[in-house]
Amino acid sequence: MSDRLQWEKFWYRDFCDDLKRVPLDARGFWIFALSEMWGQTKSEITGSFEDFSRICSCTPDEAEKAISELSEYDICDVIFSTKTYNNKDGSNGSQINVKLRNRRLNKEEDLREYNRLAKQRWRENALKKENVKAKSPVEDRGKRIEDRRIKEGAQQGSLTLPSKDELENFSEPKLLKQIEEISEKLYRENIFPKVNTFVNLLKKKKKNLRAILHTLCRIYLSKPEEPWPFGLKISETENGKYNARDYEKTA
Repeated sequence: MSDRLQWEKFWYRDFCDDLKRVPLDARGFWIFALSEMWGQTKSEITGSFEDFSRICSCTPDEAEKAISELSEYDICDVIFSTKTYNNKDGSNGSQINVKLRNRRLNKEEDLREYNRLAKQRWRENALKKENVKAKSPVEDRGKRIEDRRIKEGAQQGSLTLPSKDELENFSEPKLLKQIEEISEKLYRENIFPKVNTFVNLLKKKKKNLRAILHTLCRIYLSKPEEPWPFGLKISETENGKYNARDYEKTA
């Protein structure tokens, strides 16, 4: 017997609000489609109109109409594709396939995958720490010296990384200038090639500029293998801290 729960969270208010203008037939079709996604543990299902007619207990024409209405009212992602095949008589045939994707379920899938990878990285880092402890004193001392040189090189180069105290006293123009400088450094040294996209995303989410600059500094010093998730985790933690400090200053 499957260890999966036989129920699922359902947002009634969102369902009613989203499908308020959608015809009744399309609403019923969408409920059957959601049930099929739950059964397959996926955020999307793909098939022909005949396949959807069997899944949703309707005719192929009714399935085609309902899918058209779901697309018209932007209820889900509707993706059409054409599948070609060979007939027994040697002629070629084609069939229209449709993919229905639930955005909420897809977002939850991405989050679960991110958490899975984060746990995997945590385990790998734990193993690395155990290996470091097992090193001889000479090897361990060499590693510490190398880490110190990297940090000193970052501070003595053309880019001076600000301290936490300096961050708190920077004006907004100074913060923006510092963000631009370290972003260019991360890009040119190939530490974080997508740094500009990352920064724009944080600005779009209205993250604290001090938290953004602090995050970029941590990425530059740590040089993680996967800087995007590393930076997201730091920005979420530091954003609240710097917002609280800014509030205390103005209160």
